[in-house]
Amino acid sequence: MKATLDAAVAALRAGDTEPIEKLSAAGSAVVPYLGAYLHDPDDDVRWRAVSIAAGSGDASAIPLLLEALADADQSIVSRAALALYRRFSPTAVMSAPGAARILAACVDGGQRTAAAILLLGNDGPEAAPSLRRVVESGDGSLSELESWTPVVSSALVARVALARLGDPAALTELTSAIPRSGLDELRFLLEVIAELDDPAFLQLLASTTLSDTRPVQAAAPSGVSSGWRLCDAAVSAFVKALSLPVRFALRSVQPYEATQVEEVKGLFARSRRA
Repeated sequence: MKATLDAAVAALRAGDTEPIEKLSAAGSAVVPYLGAYLHDPDDDVRWRAVSIAAGSGDASAIPLLLEALADADQSIVSRAALALYRRFSPTAVMSAPGAARILAACVDGGQRTAAAILLLGNDGPEAAPSLRRVVESGDGSLSELESWTPVVSSALVARVALARLGDPAALTELTSAIPRSGLDELRFLLEVIAELDDPAFLQLLASTTLSDTRPVQAAAPSGVSSGWRLCDAAVSAFVKALSLPVRFALRSVQPYEATQVEEVKGLFARSRRA
């Protein structure tokens, strides 16, 4: 496999991307040989190495992805952090040697990718100082989780992480801000709803978003108009986060029927009484 990877990288340097793209399906077999390419002088080579590690879905890739958080290229840091956040359990990530230190250094160093900040919310009290520095910095920095999710203030993301750590002030600030939050902030909170299980927070977020028909961006190809609304995003978010037993298939682009939205409202209300 090492020879195959080396040949694919050589082809990439020559302008042929096909061999390295095929390695995306190699799984865990290629992971042990990716480390050397994380320090390659070519940004594209490093980005490809991180993408292959991310795509493997194997726990052996976690140390490599953590190492990539120190890269000077923002796109590589974002790719690595998102893979750690989306593809692996928080326990698996934070159990890796040096994970907490690496994530804190990434955030303290100014790399305000949303995934890295949120991962710090799984570290314990030791992560709180780094997260509070983000909230209190006043630098106006912005964060993004994925290319199709809204860009929001890094302070908002850090408050979510602090609330997950059990910080009552952060939770109160998040909850009280919901009624005056803009579409981007509400859409982001729905995207990370699994981070918080506070009843008052969930109740207010549900009552605010499940009836809001304003249009928002869906996870659709660029330029595609899907008619996706905030209430549609809320339906998908609450069903997934709370495992609500709906009688319809979830969607990611096309709007839900009014009866389906009402079904979720009813199921949510009953889940709060259980």
